[in-house]
Amino acid sequence: MKILLTTIGILLFTTLSVTAEEKQRLAGEKSQQQTQSGSIRGCRLNLPTLQILAPRNRIATIGEAQTFLLKVSEIPPYPIKVSITQPYVSDTVWLDELIVNQAGIITVTIPDNITLKPDTDYIFTASIPCGENQLSGSKFVRIFFQYADNQLISQKNQDENINTLLKNDIFYDALFFSYQQRLPQFEQILELEGIEIFN
Repeated sequence: MKILLTTIGILLFTTLSVTAEEKQRLAGEKSQQQTQSGSIRGCRLNLPTLQILAPRNRIATIGEAQTFLLKVSEIPPYPIKVSITQPYVSDTVWLDELIVNQAGIITVTIPDNITLKPDTDYIFTASIPCGENQLSGSKFVRIFFQYADNQLISQKNQDENINTLLKNDIFYDALFFSYQQRLPQFEQILELEGIEIFN
């Protein structure tokens, strides 16, 4: 199934109630095992730049939102392929294609019928094909992540929800909700993790 995605506006900046000790704790946790991008099999197309908004030095966790944020520099010539796999496991957990109609930040949501196990390493990959033939190669980005089934979002105010997610290290949910709800914390979460979005 193909999903039509649209972009949402970039947010403004204010402060988060995350202490320096918490920032140091986050930076000292599991190292990110792999983040890579590149072209393979001699692709000659000048493909758009693709970026997963993710920490570069650790494995972060996704929760009930089950949503990643991607940044694409321009509309790609072919749908972006996304997948979830497990290290050293041949079967694919999830595979889909995304039709992108506008450059910028886009959301990728894992369907509800895809079951992820807590405290398990997964690999999320997004790629732009060089052609319709699989052998034509692609440009791709890839991260490791884990899943947590904590139910942390409540009817509290939005700032409290974001801070609760961060304190429980549910990074991708905090990033997604702050972006989706146009909260000013979005940019500081990026700064906290040292994530630089290309222009």
